[in-house]
Amino acid sequence: MLVDRDKLRVECHDSGGTKPTLLTPSDADEGGRGLLLVQALTSRWGVGPRPAGKCVWFEIDGVPSVLQGYRRAGRPTRER
Repeated sequence: MLVDRDKLRVECHDSGGTKPTLLTPSDADEGGRGLLLVQALTSRWGVGPRPAGKCVWFEIDGVPSVLQGYRRAGRPTRER
């Protein structure tokens, strides 16, 4: 997770080679909504290759004072 002055970035790395895709689940489906939620709730997201697998990431734009408060609260962060 990365927090800087104006955004929060979260990455999920795995060893799978299959690129995730947006699905259109029916109301009766019990799964298939993960990327729909990511798309609806974030400012931007994407998938990138890694030497062994992929990285799925998303970013949420925020108010700088709120993100600074998040950092002061002792949450793990990494400066960019």
